[in-house]
Amino acid sequence: MLGAIYATRYLDGAVSFGLLNSAIGIGLAAGSITALLFPPARVDLVLCLAAIPEALLLTGMAASVPLLSFPLSGHA
Repeated sequence: MLGAIYATRYLDGAVSFGLLNSAIGIGLAAGSITALLFPPARVDLVLCLAAIPEALLLTGMAASVPLLSFPLSGHA
């Protein structure tokens, strides 16, 4: 819910919200396929490091970073 409000106020509205959600979905699919093809030896380390791209996304939204830099935060 907050993502849609944020996209309406600070980005280009529904198009930007759709692009953000698509980038997150593509990143999740790519990460899942990678984990299936190359199972990690240290799952605990991978789980801790997996939170970094999400933190970068939220930090970018808080700092009003342009939309095109969001995929560079690790979600695409």
